Amino acid sequence: MPWNQESPMNQRIKLVVDWLSGDYTKSQLARRFNVSRPTVDKWISRHVDGDLKSLAELSRRPHHSPNKTDDEILARIVAMKDAHDKWGPKKIIELLRIDDPCTAWPSPSTAGQWLERLGLVSKRRFKRRHGTSHREMREANEPNKTWCADYKGQFKMLDAQMCFPLTVTDHASRMILACRAHPKIMTKPVKQAFERLFQEYGMPDVIRTDNGVPFASPGLARMSTLAVWWIRLGIYPERTMPGRPAQNGRHERMHRSLKLELPLGKNLIEQQLLLEHFRHEFNYVRPHEALGMKRPGELYVPS
Repeated sequence: MPWNQESPMNQRIKLVVDWLSGDYTKSQLARRFNVSRPTVDKWISRHVDGDLKSLAELSRRPHHSPNKTDDEILARIVAMKDAHDKWGPKKIIELLRIDDPCTAWPSPSTAGQWLERLGLVSKRRFKRRHGTSHREMREANEPNKTWCADYKGQFKMLDAQMCFPLTVTDHASRMILACRAHPKIMTKPVKQAFERLFQEYGMPDVIRTDNGVPFASPGLARMSTLAVWWIRLGIYPERTMPGRPAQNGRHERMHRSLKLELPLGKNLIEQQLLLEHFRHEFNYVRPHEALGMKRPGELYVPS
């Protein structure tokens, strides 16, 4: 039995408490509680509102029947849109097909027309693409070769305190490796976060960042304490050109999704749980068009 002798509820509570302590990586928690990594992610992300009842086992009753009417199919599409209001019809239909392969789901274009008639689709605004810079970024075609890191723009939580999310992704697979809620930008917690990542996933060849603190400094060669540490570990700190966020485009695209979908937490602890919920959904639930409708968790392989 994966949850040992105690009740599953008690085990899940202990798992979340141990994770919040910061003393364990998720891989360590998986071994400690004898469960898989996706299971650890699931129970951490489910506990997003601080309510212990959120850790209770959900009903296993089948959610669907192979003989659905058009009204039932539309209801499922609308329910999925309500749950993921920032998703387009391609992602919604793909997720429904995975969840219920026996149903004849409509094409994404048909689903989009239905949702548009119901007023559930907002028009996308396309930005003009600017010319690329002359500096070429190293292209990673395999997982765990190049990581991208950044501090997403800070925001005020419901307790009026500021949150500065540190984000780290794998360039090739788009897997979010870390989403940490920090009270301010500091070198020490960033280094600690990378120490945990190196322990859990191994080390990349390259870490791509912008020129902001703590990744770069205004001193000689713009080498920060963090960058010097990476170099000593054999990691190349690759920096984008000032004013060229497109050079870290995949990471910036993830930031746009994070900004759209992340609710505000009551405090830093709840905000961390909300970030983990987003990370789990981004890695293991949401289909990505750029990945052939696969999920990052299906493609990522640690060192």
